[in-house]
Amino acid sequence: MIFKLTRKADGTWDETILHDFANQKEGCSANPLTFDSKRNLWGTAQGGTGCQDGGCGVVFKMTPGANGKWSYSVVHNFNDIDGAVPAAAVIFDKHGNLYGTTELGGGGNSFGVVFEITP
Repeated sequence: MIFKLTRKADGTWDETILHDFANQKEGCSANPLTFDSKRNLWGTAQGGTGCQDGGCGVVFKMTPGANGKWSYSVVHNFNDIDGAVPAAAVIFDKHGNLYGTTELGGGGNSFGVVFEITP
């Protein structure tokens, strides 16, 4: 689940659910999120459609819309060769390229990868 907390005047917090993962194919167990320059949220999560039944992980994007609603889309499904089990937040460079790491996958020893995605 991806949520937003808003502090109320009395010091308590309101929770707003931005996205509730519907199934493992779209991702689950999200890592910390990162905003891009257009205020879209980007992240990685377990699950997806690559690899075997459990998936190798996904990179996803959330775009703000009207009335506080957010749209969710999977940008990339890892397939083990290009990485598996993303386990950290992603970052952007000044050109808008996205970078991250995975714990497993990749060629050779399958000890993980550093990846780049150009949106």
